[in-house]
Amino acid sequence: MLLDSFFQIKNIAKGETTVVDIELNPNHDIYKGHFPDMPVVPGVCQVQMFKEVLEVLTETKLQLVKDVNLKFMSVLNPLENAVLSFELKYSSQEDGSLKASGTLRANGTKFFSTKSTYSLK
Repeated sequence: MLLDSFFQIKNIAKGETTVVDIELNPNHDIYKGHFPDMPVVPGVCQVQMFKEVLEVLTETKLQLVKDVNLKFMSVLNPLENAVLSFELKYSSQEDGSLKASGTLRANGTKFFSTKSTYSLK
């Protein structure tokens, strides 16, 4: 789990589009190997952060089933952009799954976007 060590949730604003402000920990051990001279948030960590934010919002453990439109648009350096915002929409489906879409942004730059389906654990 990355929440509370790799990143922290700073604010949640629920609405038609929910906005969750987060702050990265630029001193996390992950950056020692990815990469020591220029830290980069791994794509798999961005996907995991999105899932963990959804779990907080839904108060449910989730498992990623499929991602139909996963994109990484810019390199995310935690020293340059430690404070970011997830903008997301999600809804429960009749089959018990959860559909979600969202982006991760900071200072006008989009780093990550997804349209994904999760099962409830």
